[in-house]
Amino acid sequence: MHEHIKDDFFLDVYKFRCAFNVQPDIVIHINKQAAVCVEAKFESKESKYPTSKSDKEQFKKRLGYVRYYRQTEIQKYMFENVLGMENTEFVLLAKKKPPETKTPEGYKPLTWAQVFDEMKLNSDLEFVKCWVDRV
Repeated sequence: MHEHIKDDFFLDVYKFRCAFNVQPDIVIHINKQAAVCVEAKFESKESKYPTSKSDKEQFKKRLGYVRYYRQTEIQKYMFENVLGMENTEFVLLAKKKPPETKTPEGYKPLTWAQVFDEMKLNSDLEFVKCWVDRV
């Protein structure tokens, strides 16, 4: 299918295709123009695209290099450009707060500990207390 896509549209078509693989973990749909999009990570790292050998070859052929897109970058593209939701807030939930230079553009970084502190989670179950403390 690559040969049918003009170079001008290659990156947009590629990002659109990737949008089917990068669904956020939580989406709170507020209204027609607004949502909260949460990408939750604990042990796994954020995915990067392209992943396949053939896609990487197409990038090299068309651009002369491989342009990698972060999972969060494609999510932002999906919400803003494909769905037209201009007022979406993006949150990256992780075990540790990433350095500012590694936080995806437009994403608010939060840690699991911050979220549980805000929830003021009370439980009499010992295993729940231990689990939250470990996070």
